[in-house]
Amino acid sequence: MTGATQGLRGRVVIGEDAIVAGYAAAVFVDPVTGQPQWLGVWLPGETRRTVVPIHTASVDPEGRVVVPYPAAKVAAAPVLTAETISSKLAAQLHRYYGLAA
Repeated sequence: MTGATQGLRGRVVIGEDAIVAGYAAAVFVDPVTGQPQWLGVWLPGETRRTVVPIHTASVDPEGRVVVPYPAAKVAAAPVLTAETISSKLAAQLHRYYGLAA
């Protein structure tokens, strides 16, 4: 995602299949570069959060965050259990989403 990431919290997150994947919970930045890296997503009807790469997301004209993954893939992503993304979780996320480390 290019541009400002401020104000994403609480926005609807839509999968590439046009299904609601959840709601934006938090933006996580790379501890070295300070650049936005991940978007925490509250899953609808659940008390857990997953994470999607923020650089692959965009905001549509209706203000929804759109990610290039089906909603089911977002729901099945590794669960975020802390307020930060550990190096172990980051490695799991890179593998899960097929991203270069």
